[in-house]
Amino acid sequence: MLKNLKKEKVLIAVAGFILIAFLILLSWNNFFVCRSRLDSDMASELILEQSLSERNQMFHSGWYYSTELRILNTLLVRAPLFKIFSDWTTVRTVGNALLFCFMLCSYLVLLKYLKVDLKFSLLTAAMLLCPFSRIWLNIMYEGAYYIPHVTITFFYLTLFLMVEKAGHEANRIKKGGILAGYLLLSVILGMSGIRYMLNIQLPILMASALLVLFNRNYQEIREKPTAENFKKALKWKPTLYFLISLAGVAATMLGYFISERLLHNVFRFHSYSNNKFKSFSDVPLLTQLSRIMEGLLELLGYSQGVKLFSLQGIRNIVVLLLLLLFILMFIKILNTKNLSYEKKFTAVFFISSFLISSATFVLLDSYTSRYYIPVLAAAVPAAAIYLQEEEKKLDRIFIGGGCIAAALIIGLLVWKEYAFDCRDNRNNREDVLAYLLDNDLTFGYATFWNGNVLTELSNGEVEVAGVSTINKDSIGYHQWLTFAKYHEPGYHEGKVFILLAQSELEAFQSTELSKEGELAYQDSGYTVYVFQDNQPIYSRIAGIMNGMATRGQAEKLEPQAAVIRQGGEIYRDDIKQNKGTHYLMFFCDTQNADQAGVKIRKGDQVLAESKIHKGFNRISFKLKEPMENISYEIYNNGPEEMMVFDLNDQ
Repeated sequence: MLKNLKKEKVLIAVAGFILIAFLILLSWNNFFVCRSRLDSDMASELILEQSLSERNQMFHSGWYYSTELRILNTLLVRAPLFKIFSDWTTVRTVGNALLFCFMLCSYLVLLKYLKVDLKFSLLTAAMLLCPFSRIWLNIMYEGAYYIPHVTITFFYLTLFLMVEKAGHEANRIKKGGILAGYLLLSVILGMSGIRYMLNIQLPILMASALLVLFNRNYQEIREKPTAENFKKALKWKPTLYFLISLAGVAATMLGYFISERLLHNVFRFHSYSNNKFKSFSDVPLLTQLSRIMEGLLELLGYSQGVKLFSLQGIRNIVVLLLLLLFILMFIKILNTKNLSYEKKFTAVFFISSFLISSATFVLLDSYTSRYYIPVLAAAVPAAAIYLQEEEKKLDRIFIGGGCIAAALIIGLLVWKEYAFDCRDNRNNREDVLAYLLDNDLTFGYATFWNGNVLTELSNGEVEVAGVSTINKDSIGYHQWLTFAKYHEPGYHEGKVFILLAQSELEAFQSTELSKEGELAYQDSGYTVYVFQDNQPIYSRIAGIMNGMATRGQAEKLEPQAAVIRQGGEIYRDDIKQNKGTHYLMFFCDTQNADQAGVKIRKGDQVLAESKIHKGFNRISFKLKEPMENISYEIYNNGPEEMMVFDLNDQ
């Protein structure tokens, strides 16, 4: 007894040491190394959080959000830190460390509810802090994009499992409180976008349905579907969990409806209503499956084309071993006799989440490998459950212990290859930033990937308005992860700059705009043109609105807006686009949602058509080949006039 207790304490101490070591390594990386790997996507989150901290708000109606209005996000942790720290690197480091701790806490709470020993919980928790690849390190631990997703997944699972148990509570307040909390969180997640529904609610529904379908008690009902048998089934635990999952999905759909119909009219973010099923004539099914498999392996650390006996080759072997061990582990879990419903459900939940996400990536045009990160993190609790339930000691060591060891080895090899690389891999941007600060150039323009990152690196001193292109005289807005105020007349007085990457320089120098500015700075990575005021640039930043014509009751308000009355239309029919997916984006103030719309056509062929709603509109269309003379048509058939502004295409 004492010997076992001593072993348990040693395991807890070792697991605790590993967790602390990884937390220190991640924090060290975020403070000393991450600065050289920042990109504008990562910086955008901190820019918004700093502004929200100043305004003491949770949301910003003047910000162009990306694919969703995430309510439970990093801003809840990092925005308040701007009240304490003025250095943005410190905010990122401390904020991310707190987010890591919240994720670990939610994981440990879930496993405690599942009655998993602390030693197994702590040992497997280390896998949540392992960077399996460079993209995993960058997205999960430097940008911290998916830390809230993973944290919420574990917390939501705990709450879901508690609802059924609370049904047996005599205390009505506690019972009602848990159910209300579950439903309220479901609504909030629905308001945050469709991703939580795909990653959490639908997998829960699928897992609970599968456990009902394959439960032996239900065979009699399938053979004799009488009212009496159905009434009896309503009292069984799997049925109750299935009904609870249905309630969660319904609440989430309510939240999504609120987001699309109400929040979308106030805040600017992408709507999923225009998403379509993939055409396999463009990308064959087998090609898409192969692409997804390759992306998944690379996300887990697999490198293509490397030598067998190199460090990367060794990592490939360990990645394949990890996958094999996890597959064996899930097979053994699902075949474990007398396994509690809650533990089996947790394992089936991951399988359901993986299948739903994979089906989404195959069928919809919305795949990028990093979307698998929060899905794969949901597999970690199964490792702890396996270690707890496996009765064969040797299997526990080789399969469960092997999973943990393989994950740690992959993580350490990734650390060796990437985390200690402090070189500036963003084309000497520290030098160009120093020039801007030394010359009091605090506002300018750049394409997205060269813009927001300078704001974070300068602790907010340099503001950069995003433009979609700067290679022609009509410059387009970049309405994505930026402030709308940057494109308002009179926002900035005094000198402004245009920052160009070397790949953008030649095209820009062929424009009339380049002749109105002064080439003030140039190095191997960047070129800076300085203008005495904002007018030469702003007069061209009307985007495609400069070329729009009117029909009927419509009037252009130069340089960035138009009023369209009943029967009116603004249009442009000389658009040239390359092969690929393109977007027409604008902000609209209208009450005629059912009687106003957009058509994108090539002659008589309609490439895309969509109704207009009040707020931010983003219409996508895909070209199989380059096309000329495409037309954009925005019309209004309703009785009320509407204003269109910030019109842009990309």
